[in-house]
Amino acid sequence: MSATVEVDQTDLKILKLLMRDARMRLKDIAKDCGISSNSVLNRIKRLKTFGVITGATIWPRPDSLDLPITATIGIDLDSNEDEVIELISERMKLIEPSAALGKYDLLALVMAGSVTELDMIAYEVRKCAGVIKVAVNVWSDKPHMNFENVNLQPKETETGIVWESKSNLNFKNVNPQPEKSAGMDKLDYLILGELLKDSQLSFVTIAKKMDTSPYTIRKRYEKMKKEGVINKSSLLIDLEKIGYQGKVFLMITIAPQRDKSKTISAIKKIKNIFLVTEIMGSFDILALAPVTDINSIRTLVKETKKLPDVQKVEITCINNNDFPFNSSWRKLFSRKSHELATVSTK
Repeated sequence: MSATVEVDQTDLKILKLLMRDARMRLKDIAKDCGISSNSVLNRIKRLKTFGVITGATIWPRPDSLDLPITATIGIDLDSNEDEVIELISERMKLIEPSAALGKYDLLALVMAGSVTELDMIAYEVRKCAGVIKVAVNVWSDKPHMNFENVNLQPKETETGIVWESKSNLNFKNVNPQPEKSAGMDKLDYLILGELLKDSQLSFVTIAKKMDTSPYTIRKRYEKMKKEGVINKSSLLIDLEKIGYQGKVFLMITIAPQRDKSKTISAIKKIKNIFLVTEIMGSFDILALAPVTDINSIRTLVKETKKLPDVQKVEITCINNNDFPFNSSWRKLFSRKSHELATVSTK
């Protein structure tokens, strides 16, 4: 484990503000924090230098990039995990394939353009040497993602389970029946590609790359935000630097014929859970949270089991500390945006 980085209350406030909107202006952050813009800039530089902040990106609506299907793939193995992970990472379009403890030996996310494509990915995984069993759980609803629910000082505030947050990135509430890539053209896809790499790029910088005006880039950006193509711009963080040891997937079964939405609403309020979604497969609901140790895992499981209608909670822990996910999902989205830009006729 690398050494943790000391952050004070002002650092925490800056991180929270940039997790809410990574494009927030320095002067607005400074006003909220009661310090100068130069002080804000120096603090951000320090957090980057020490590896707490690892980047910034946008969260596009997956179906705007022709990736309407998301699933988790749980894999049971009979051989060396590292070799299988390396092989699968090279051959499949999996997100965050990680060695795991708990229900599965290896767990990954996958995004696909169709059920047929998802089936083909699962089939290719099953063919890999060392793979015994593959379980696919499809996300049957849009995920609720609330990055601000993560405690950025885990060692100092282990008590207190419920953490209310002001912001909730809920794809379900953004244009649930959008027009297919409503009016998107080559320039839109190229802008998405640049912002996926770094959502804090200035419109001037992007305009120079696209040989157009900053005004045009700004208008396209605002249009995509309004239409829900771009849902959020947020920081990327190395959780290990602030005291976390990995993440846990909570796979939840609820009582038959019960309203899953009520359980999901309650799960969202549990401290540190930053993603909740309804799934189809062996379980009913999937949740994801960072963890510091075995006690923090027990706390999450205990608090989840206390909720109405929850019958069973199974877990899979991974040792990845990239928040919210590692770079593989950004690479997938970026590749898709450039593919769509290439084939766009507009």
